[in-house]
Order: sequence, then C-alpha cells, then structure tokens
Amino acid sequence: MTSIAARFSINTDDPFNALRAGILGTVVTPDHPDYEGARQVVSIAVDRHPAAIVRCAGTEDVAFTVRFARERGIEIAPRSGAHSGLGHSSIDDAIVIDMGGMRGINIDPVSRTAV
Repeated sequence: MTSIAARFSINTDDPFNALRAGILGTVVTPDHPDYEGARQVVSIAVDRHPAAIVRCAGTEDVAFTVRFARERGIEIAPRSGAHSGLGHSSIDDAIVIDMGGMRGINIDPVSRTAV
C-alpha cells in the first residue's frame, strides 16, 4: 500500500503544503494541536484518523480540496456538523472536508445557481 506522502507530486516534508497554499481555510494534520478535537465525531464509538481535516472558509476551498484529493487519489469525506452516529463524516487516511463553519448561501438570480 502506498503512503499518502508517496502519492504527492511535490517534494516536501509536509505533503499538505500545496493544499494549505491553495485555500483560505485551515488544514489540520496529525501534528496540529487541534487535530484530536477536529477528528472527533458525535459518536465516541467511532475512532477514525484522517490524514487531514480541511476547515473550509468558502466554496472555493471545497472545490480546491476536492481537486487536490482527486489528483492524488485520496479519498474524501464531507462533513457539516459531524453528527453522523456511524461516523460517515470521517475516513481513516482520507481528507475530511469540514464545511461546519460555512453559513448561508448566495443565489445568482440570473443563472439561478448558488455562488
């Protein structure tokens, strides 16, 4: 099995540096002081260890993170409130896309799409 670091095309000590550089939000990895709290979900029976938790600041962060993960073959788990009793909002060795801090949407009335 290939490690996550080996799947990155950049040569760096931290394979998530490119992700950090591309978003406004925060990338929380196991070495981050907030990691233990950030990886928790509502059920104490679920004990997952994602490779990173991305606390998105907006839709651009979500899109960038999805592209980043897809290009590197890393699974993603979307999270809004981490209330899944079965722990669906977290996967071991994946990227959790945490949208819990995003509030509200704007609608473009011409294109009738969320922006």
